[in-house]
Amino acid sequence: MPIDSIAAVARAAADNFSWETVLVEDPGPGEVLVRLVATGVCHTDLSVLAGRLPTPLPAVLGHEGAGVVEAVGAGVTTAAVGDRVVLSFASCGACARCRTGRPTQCPTYFWRGRLVGGDGRTAVRCERDRGRGPGPIRGSMTLPHARNLIDGQWRDGHAIGTSLDPATDRPLGTFADAGAVTARAAIDAARRVFDTTTWSQDRHARATALFALAEAMTVRRDELVELLSRENGKKLADAAMEVDGSIPKLRYNAALALTDSGRAAQLAPGMYSMALPQPIGVAAVIVPWNSPIILAVRSFAPALAAGCTVAMKMPTQTALTNGLLYELIAEAMPAGVVNAFTESGNTGAPVLVSDPNSDVISYTGSTVVGRAIMAAAAPGLKPVSLELGGKSPMIVFDDADLDAVVPTLTAAITTFSGQFCMAGSRILVQRGIADELAQRPPSDRGVPRDQAHCPPGQLRTIQARINAQSRSRRGDRRRGTGRAGHRAYARAPRP
Repeated sequence: MPIDSIAAVARAAADNFSWETVLVEDPGPGEVLVRLVATGVCHTDLSVLAGRLPTPLPAVLGHEGAGVVEAVGAGVTTAAVGDRVVLSFASCGACARCRTGRPTQCPTYFWRGRLVGGDGRTAVRCERDRGRGPGPIRGSMTLPHARNLIDGQWRDGHAIGTSLDPATDRPLGTFADAGAVTARAAIDAARRVFDTTTWSQDRHARATALFALAEAMTVRRDELVELLSRENGKKLADAAMEVDGSIPKLRYNAALALTDSGRAAQLAPGMYSMALPQPIGVAAVIVPWNSPIILAVRSFAPALAAGCTVAMKMPTQTALTNGLLYELIAEAMPAGVVNAFTESGNTGAPVLVSDPNSDVISYTGSTVVGRAIMAAAAPGLKPVSLELGGKSPMIVFDDADLDAVVPTLTAAITTFSGQFCMAGSRILVQRGIADELAQRPPSDRGVPRDQAHCPPGQLRTIQARINAQSRSRRGDRRRGTGRAGHRAYARAPRP
């Protein structure tokens, strides 16, 4: 269908701007349609700013414009609806009008723009000839692409995946989707570094690398917070809390690498017993999507401080965030010390668990998978560290102050959109106060008003469980829609 939008700023005469609302056809093959949301105005046209010509868009002094990709034509695979575009005016610079200081009257006057990607770093030029009148911008636009880090090298996977913004269901970028082959390469690289380098014996190198990673994360902290919020769906405040909590953990473990020591005891005259901690080898780390940065750091930083090397599987729901973390690791760590990949399937993670070259396993996730990991690790008697799906009941007794209780319950349930091991999962209320508490509406006190979202797969899982419980119990059976806004993955509140 045609798109009715403000598509262009057209110069009707040498001394006058006019704003034209036009009916724009769908973009043709290779074309991208951009809807302007703001524009710059040449200093010779201050009459616009003076109010002589009403402007339907925000206007600032200058030769710039800003817009959003509204539609893409056939054959355009690297641009997506919703991408932000920054535009500026340009001219040929060679004609008589350009040479005499009148570039805005150049017959080849065109828009020139650069795509600002989801990570704020990717930029590609695109152009549109002004002589054709209002129409689509032509050009090639790219989205950020995240790859896997194996033995200090960037590696592709067996497929290309797409990372979606859970708030809009629009692509944020692409990633190299790994599997069993990449997992084996990660373990082999970690084993080689552990067996053939001095990493496991050099405390100062380990402390230096962990401190360097903390500093690299500090420098790009804002970028990491923004990307984590956009891709994971948590609020900016929650994303900031996660990143800000990760940096001290890196510094703590860097210090621990230097200060860890053994114990000695005198058993008898001339006889001593000494116990010294030693690195076990290759640590296999499997990270969940709900807090990928801090849960990854919490697992691999102590392993590195102890002298282990790491093979790590990260979730696809935060593929671009993973990629940024990999960049920081590559900048701070010796090659092969941390080998990390992103996987959408279930072929790489089992390799990490069962491969004889992995020596210890760290997993955060569901209880069902935790049991499977224990069973797979049993034949080799591998040590296993598990943090499994938590149940965090909140208990309310008859003498509770409900004015204080309700905001606390609400915040506990909604923290990190409820996708949090310590989030309140159920409320147990003493009978004497149960009816009164049930009549109290949830409180928004202490709960940020900006809406958070979760990845689409998780939303479907949650909605199915809610619907199942609704069918099996008496009482209120009203269901949420599962979508709180246009193309956004969030549960709508019940009426």
